[in-house]
Amino acid sequence: MNKYAIPAGAMLALALVASPVAAQDSADLTGTWVLSTEASDFGRSPVPDSATIVIERADDRLVMRRDLYSEMHGGHRYYTFDMPIDGGFYPAMTADGEQEMQVMWDEGALVVKTEAQANVGPVDVTDRFRVDDGRQLVIDRVVDVPGMGAMEMTIVYARLN
Repeated sequence: MNKYAIPAGAMLALALVASPVAAQDSADLTGTWVLSTEASDFGRSPVPDSATIVIERADDRLVMRRDLYSEMHGGHRYYTFDMPIDGGFYPAMTADGEQEMQVMWDEGALVVKTEAQANVGPVDVTDRFRVDDGRQLVIDRVVDVPGMGAMEMTIVYARLN
């Protein structure tokens, strides 16, 4: 294994960061979304075989469930996050252990920020969730890894419902 290898969960971990905006701004994000590997750019990160995200909105909380499948990384990985959308930092348990997360609205995008530990040290992941003009969920992701710098990705999902 490369000494700079990052666990799949750390690379694929979600993090939400945003500032308060009217609730209707999140309505376009809710639903079930399926990964479009053809439309996505994972940069130097491993590409999962498949992924589904379910996003729900209830009052002042965001509930997000994700199912990833990657043969290269041992099969299915499930994540569920239920976080206030208030910009505070909260612990979240994942298959990779506890991570610190922040969720808020910022300029019409839902931003998720995750701080996790990996074999290379602390890894910061910032995801900006938005729906584009083609009605696809686009996640602009920046993964900051010690010794490797920031890696940018654009991950695209099609609406299933």
